[in-house]
Amino acid sequence: MSDGIRFAYTFLMFDPAISPHFHLVQVWQGNWIAECVRMDVEGVHCYSSEVRGWSDRSSEWKRGGEGGEWEQWGEALIQHKIGRAFVNGMLHFVVYHLHQQEALIVALDVKGKTCWITRWEEKHKHSGVTFIGQSQGRLHCISMDKELRSYLSVWVLEDYDTEEWILKHRVNCSKLFGKMNCSFFYFSVVAIHPDHNVVFFVQHWNNQKLLSYNMDSRELHGLCSDYESTSSTSYVPYFMESAALANK
Repeated sequence: MSDGIRFAYTFLMFDPAISPHFHLVQVWQGNWIAECVRMDVEGVHCYSSEVRGWSDRSSEWKRGGEGGEWEQWGEALIQHKIGRAFVNGMLHFVVYHLHQQEALIVALDVKGKTCWITRWEEKHKHSGVTFIGQSQGRLHCISMDKELRSYLSVWVLEDYDTEEWILKHRVNCSKLFGKMNCSFFYFSVVAIHPDHNVVFFVQHWNNQKLLSYNMDSRELHGLCSDYESTSSTSYVPYFMESAALANK
């Protein structure tokens, strides 16, 4: 949502297999200055269903030379349309560093503290982040080669300390969509299956189709037409019997 020149991005951190309690992390960003945009993290607020209350971490996000967690991000714009993942107790999402012009994958804990940052393009210089998500309990990143945009690659994070990514799958765009390149005008990745090796796309031409691609069988299937959304959220069961989730 927007409030004048400020924007709030709210992320859900919830894994019913681990706990019936959930957390929300809300990141506030702004400001427009003259003819250029400066995106500062103005504050981070966290909600816990266990304590039924919000905490404010805004004082720990100080600009530039003043220190604080702001320095870890710099002036970075949250890329909320290209996925997020709750893995290993941390929320992962992508931000774009405006000055360095590169994508960063950031991980926050349930208290909104930055725990891990990786500069994707340092190790994948010719590859840009297209989507991140959680599948089979691990962080996945789908990337596209920058120059020809002729193929998509699916990577799995093997180790946080070494930032080692293992290539899981690669597919040529001409085989996937019948086109020579994977331009963003042609498609969007909207989800990765949480339990299977399946990726979901929206094809932006020919009736805006929602498609699924099975990495094991290399088969593409049409699911529906006239699909208007460019971002989707995986289904998470809602447990009415849980006191933590019930409306009081």
